[in-house]
Amino acid sequence: VLPVVLRNREALEELGLGKIRKFITTLKQLKRDEEFVFPDGTRMTYSDCMHPPIQGRKLVVLGDTRDASAISKLAMNADVVIHEATNAWAHNASDAVIEASRHKAAERGHSTHVDAANFARKVRAKRLILTHFTHGLDGSADPKAVAHMDLLADDAAQYSGFTGDVIAAWDGMHMCIKRKKTFDAEGTYTPAPAREEPPAAARSAEA
Repeated sequence: VLPVVLRNREALEELGLGKIRKFITTLKQLKRDEEFVFPDGTRMTYSDCMHPPIQGRKLVVLGDTRDASAISKLAMNADVVIHEATNAWAHNASDAVIEASRHKAAERGHSTHVDAANFARKVRAKRLILTHFTHGLDGSADPKAVAHMDLLADDAAQYSGFTGDVIAAWDGMHMCIKRKKTFDAEGTYTPAPAREEPPAAARSAEA
């Protein structure tokens, strides 16, 4: 766009179409079925002036809930679901503890980590982040605590059949939700680079 505008700069100014930046803004306001004809005869359409749209990212955040099905339609195909898991049970918990956790969740309007993973599976989410754990589970950034909670996340996937990423959040955790696509100066589209997860031993330092 810019080379064409510069080539026609003087003629555009004589026509009273303003300075370059303002004129480029005007071009961006073209409707999809409109075109602009420059003084030298160059024709420019909406698609010539605008990059193809970039698909947005969908983030679903659920607080205390026993059943999040009411939001399923809005949450469908989410990039990330953040779901409470107040009554999650520890890895290798006994059957009695598991049953008690499920009963307490139903009684108090909360969810287990498996409930959260089941919801993520139903809405076809790409990633599930578990949060809001009971005081019986250490959700700190201590490497040992993180390692234990990683096992809890694995259990959530195993019990529910959810095949996306499952992460048990720790205090101060930062998470990057990468863009679907990006483009370079020439307008060439390439997948956005993925961000590697830090090793467990380094997470406390990042938190």
